Amino acid sequence: AKRWLLACDSSDLFAVGLCAGLLAGKQLILPANTQSGSLSLLTHEFDGVISDMPLCEGKAFFPLKKELANNTLPWPQSEQLGSLLLFTSGSSGPPKAVVHCWRNHYYSAQGSQAMIPLKPQDQWLLSLPLYHIGGQAIVWRCLLAGAQIVVAQNKGQLFADLNSNQASHVSLVPTQLYRLLTEQKFWAHCLQLQHILVGGAA
Repeated sequence: AKRWLLACDSSDLFAVGLCAGLLAGKQLILPANTQSGSLSLLTHEFDGVISDMPLCEGKAFFPLKKELANNTLPWPQSEQLGSLLLFTSGSSGPPKAVVHCWRNHYYSAQGSQAMIPLKPQDQWLLSLPLYHIGGQAIVWRCLLAGAQIVVAQNKGQLFADLNSNQASHVSLVPTQLYRLLTEQKFWAHCLQLQHILVGGAA
């Protein structure tokens, strides 16, 4: 199996599957839509699925579980890290598949670190989906800096997540920023934010 499809609703399990696939040297497909109709368009593109639930019949299935398994078989590791196949947002046309090697993410994170300092004691709220480049960028920035990734728990309620976790950094698209600033309960002085990175507008 050279290409695996990675899909999981839980961000922490998604991150585990991401690291596992890259260490195994696989190219991971990160679809935004895991409905059967959408996946049927991709079935010829991958031969394995790493997920918290079976998605496709006839494909090798690698389950993601929070419970520890007594597995004596070593996880396959490759001399070269794998790559990611992400899809564009489709805001200016049909979504396009784009392959990113680990170097793309690594050097992007280095560039971000030069402009937006991130320290080991800092916390970056994972406010964007991991199947989009914005969410992936958060993971790689924190890995490079040794910072903490805070997984959002409040289903789009940004102020609640920022306030309860005392995050120091957050990435937002303009719509998210507008909703945050116009929320009735929003009080900037309640937050520990040091940097807000805004992007993603067409």
